[in-house]
Amino acid sequence: VCWFVTHAKTFMHRQVAVLSDDDLYRLWRVFNFLAERDEGGGVEFPVVIDAEEVELLLQKFHSSCGTKFNTSEFEMIRKEISSFNVAQVVNLVEEHHCKGADAEAMSNAIQEMYDELLVEVIKKGYLNKKGTSKMTAWKERWFVLTPRFIYYYTSRDEMDRKGSI
Repeated sequence: VCWFVTHAKTFMHRQVAVLSDDDLYRLWRVFNFLAERDEGGGVEFPVVIDAEEVELLLQKFHSSCGTKFNTSEFEMIRKEISSFNVAQVVNLVEEHHCKGADAEAMSNAIQEMYDELLVEVIKKGYLNKKGTSKMTAWKERWFVLTPRFIYYYTSRDEMDRKGSI
């Protein structure tokens, strides 16, 4: 499903617009990654994901935000809806699960889900790296471990990549 069509039809007229467009895009990508597939591996239409997958996403979201996930509230919703479309997931996140979390924490939580599921990031963190000059100098770098490479950056924002291994 095309992002531009989905964004224009589904997300432009939300009642509660808590998430930024970048966060919406990442959440949409995660949703499409988890979408139900047919026997040939293609996406089934309408594009939906199971309630169990939504529950796991919400648990991960709350864990990353540092807030508590209300299982009983979700169970009530789950009894009514067995599979969710992207609009329902975004509505659920914005109206019910963004309470008590600041915008940066929500954005980081969605970024973590995106990185783990789509980019296949295994671990992120600071490490000390020996410099390449003749003088022995250790530099603190932000490392991102993936199945194929280890990338290192000057800072946590991952804008200035210094190299990969």
